[in-house]
Amino acid sequence: MTTPITVAWALAVSCGLGTTAATAATASHHIRNGQIATDYGAEVIYLQNTDPVTGATSDIGAPNRIKGCNLAASQDGKTLVYSTVCGYFTDRGGDTVSVMNRDGTGQRVVWQMPPDFGNRQSVVGNPAISPDGKRILFGTFPHGPSQTRYWTINTDGTGLAPLDLGVSTAPDGVPRFSPDGRTLAFTVGGVIWLKKGNKPAAPLTVRKPGLPNDPYGWLRWSPDGRHLVFADGKGLYEVAANGSTWRTLVTSPNSTTGYLEPTYSPDGTQLAFMSITPSGDRGGDLLRSIVGLTLARPGTPRTILPGNPAYQVADPVWLPAR
Repeated sequence: MTTPITVAWALAVSCGLGTTAATAATASHHIRNGQIATDYGAEVIYLQNTDPVTGATSDIGAPNRIKGCNLAASQDGKTLVYSTVCGYFTDRGGDTVSVMNRDGTGQRVVWQMPPDFGNRQSVVGNPAISPDGKRILFGTFPHGPSQTRYWTINTDGTGLAPLDLGVSTAPDGVPRFSPDGRTLAFTVGGVIWLKKGNKPAAPLTVRKPGLPNDPYGWLRWSPDGRHLVFADGKGLYEVAANGSTWRTLVTSPNSTTGYLEPTYSPDGTQLAFMSITPSGDRGGDLLRSIVGLTLARPGTPRTILPGNPAYQVADPVWLPAR
């Protein structure tokens, strides 16, 4: 018995992705893990780093604080991309996609949404950045996800171009670059899609039945490009990029805990992700903690950063050591 997952292959160059010099980390044991970058806050959202061992936090750009959310990083961790208006919708122009160095210096707006760009239009989901740090992919929508549009742009602000993913329904989240920069992975309606080369659309058959088919938009590549991890809200799952196998990494211990937003460690041996539970101190609010597990021995997640009912933490990105 097999489980089909739809996969689309298309030429990256024709989609405005360009080519990258990045090479998949086929051997990542020499890479050292660094800090986990996240956004955090309540009424105002800022960017911070978290030590994956001690849980100690520090603001990116300290002693100053940088407003932003929806972090992504180049493969070497030197370039961070982020959004600066952190709401689901905005009623005005001004939403930006910006970049900076990992220490918070060199902040620069790459693209700013014009006031006449569309009614109630905003940057959608997490911007993605190519492994070599030269190209950004982001989404916009005027009235809802069904009208989502995707764009690519150079990190110097030139070369804005629409991206046609070749699917009739908008993806559940912004597509993600593979470590070699040649493939995009995204999900549509709980189905994993890939976009690579100039090959025609072709289904990928996962040769093990029962793969959960609700990965939403939380899809990430392993550093070596051989696997994808996704969350369905109640668990984390890892599937081989060639469809040969999949496995459950962890499942929620109860009906009120959700596991979301996974990110691989740069050396590929661990995962960090969000554990979301109701906050007893703030009524219907959610308590968001960063937790982690070792891929060789998945089990009960360990707490990296305990949740704080006074503010939210989201969008973890595990950076390599400097």
